[in-house]
Amino acid sequence: DAVVVVADLAQPVPELRRRLRTARETLGEDHPPAITALNKADRLSAADRREHLAAVDDLAPEPVVISALDGEGLAELQDRIAATLPALERAKLTVEVTDDAMSTISWLHDEAVDVEVRYEGTAATVAFEAKPQVVKRARAKVEALREEQSPA
Repeated sequence: DAVVVVADLAQPVPELRRRLRTARETLGEDHPPAITALNKADRLSAADRREHLAAVDDLAPEPVVISALDGEGLAELQDRIAATLPALERAKLTVEVTDDAMSTISWLHDEAVDVEVRYEGTAATVAFEAKPQVVKRARAKVEALREEQSPA
């Protein structure tokens, strides 16, 4: 996960500082990585832009300066978000279809992306992408299902 804090760079510096400070306080210490995007850069001269950026450097180090109006900085923002997000791992798991297995598949729909389920006979094969810890947990859930299903 990542958090993008978007603030209006063109607003007066005291208001910009107040909003950035409020965002930091709201996020607290325990949050996903935060990226600050300072929007409406197109409304400021180069000198005013430098002045506003210098005034918030302590609250928004390394912000991405953007303009939603003309597209400035949006590619950089997209790249920064992509670099911040954890890498996803592809996995494929096969389970016998039971109520517990369907519960696990439902859980995967909530926790993973690009979930594809194929049914063949009494088995379901689930292909998905997820954070490594989700893949690890899914494998453990499937292993537990197999242990429950195997004869004692």
